[in-house]
Amino acid sequence: MRVCVMVCAHVGADLKDVLDSYPGMFTRLLAPHLPEATFAGSTVIDGDFPASVDDHDVYLFTGSPHGVYEELEWIRRAEQFVRDAAAAGKVLIGGCFGHQLISKALGGTVVKSPKGWGIGVHTHPILKREDWMPDGPDAPNVVVSHQDQVVAAPEGAVVLAGTEFCPNAMLRIGDRILTFQGHPEMNVPIVDRLLDLRRDRIGTDVFDAGKRSLEKPLDHAEMGAWIAGFIRRAVAATERTAAELGMATGRAAALISLLLVGCTGVPSGVEPVRGFDVTRYDGTWYEIMRLDHSFEEGLTNVTATYTLRDDGSVGVLNRGFDPAECDWRDAEGTATFQEETDVASLSVTFFWPFSGGYHIFHLDRAAYRYAIVAGPTRDYLWILARSPDLREDRVEELVAVAAENGFAVDKLIRVSHEEPVCQTR
Repeated sequence: MRVCVMVCAHVGADLKDVLDSYPGMFTRLLAPHLPEATFAGSTVIDGDFPASVDDHDVYLFTGSPHGVYEELEWIRRAEQFVRDAAAAGKVLIGGCFGHQLISKALGGTVVKSPKGWGIGVHTHPILKREDWMPDGPDAPNVVVSHQDQVVAAPEGAVVLAGTEFCPNAMLRIGDRILTFQGHPEMNVPIVDRLLDLRRDRIGTDVFDAGKRSLEKPLDHAEMGAWIAGFIRRAVAATERTAAELGMATGRAAALISLLLVGCTGVPSGVEPVRGFDVTRYDGTWYEIMRLDHSFEEGLTNVTATYTLRDDGSVGVLNRGFDPAECDWRDAEGTATFQEETDVASLSVTFFWPFSGGYHIFHLDRAAYRYAIVAGPTRDYLWILARSPDLREDRVEELVAVAAENGFAVDKLIRVSHEEPVCQTR
């Protein structure tokens, strides 16, 4: 089991005598309960990201002095990495900033809270105890240091712990993502130092309350056991699913989506086709161009076949060739309409309990020969056609439509539908 700590903060000189490193802290928290794991770190705040989401089984995003809403390149890359890793079925863990980052990336809302700073040792009552957390307190005490909060959790998230001050203190999103507002990796000397460093920013009342709270006993070891139990269970589920589907890698497993998993919204300004006739959309479509992502990187001959079912849902079969593995990858799912059946806005669900947005915003209404599909953000776009040999002037026309709708068409790639060729090893 490979765990990568995605470091979102630098350790300042004024903390180095009490805080060595984020990978070190999380290793000490989890390793006693997760002896089968190996730990590594990527300093994403410096732009150091894993080359592929398949490099590790688990990605753990740390705290940060930054806000997830800041327009910083590394934060936008981190959000995209979260979406790609989620789509690939990877296990994601987030603490404090990491909790907020994952929530925002998957459709939640994060703001600088009008409630102000939370800093010191807070008690987070458990609202829903799950089987990977059989022991431990009903209201764990945990170090906190934040003024931002998740005010709206991603669709489908389960709130496991919360307070009036911090209602979304711990979230489970599906069966492979766990996030928490606290810092179970930290200790009292660290938060004591943070209180001193931030005294002028947080005000006397918050400072005094924070100092008094340091007398509470910490429940970090118990929380470490919970997180480790969740990781072990989630990784095992990922391995079982991959075996059942015959998918050897996380990237191949993510082919099942062809769209973002975990968020179903429509990009702002993009209007799904109305007057849509799903019976005419039935059948096989060829992927002509796409905005590429790690979960589709290198895949050729990609098709999606849709079949209208008696209950009104749509069966989905996605298929593509992986030259590196010299093998075909496919998976089945179910699509359901988000609105009326004549509005081309659907949610597609595959092997885990997330739905991905699938929004047809441009369509050959006369003959249903070509279409442009968006995911829930402008990071996801597919140009599809009934034939792999869509004529070039039509392709240019569709690219122009995508550009008019704000998509980064300079990043579109052409998908080969030539005879599949295996890479030489």
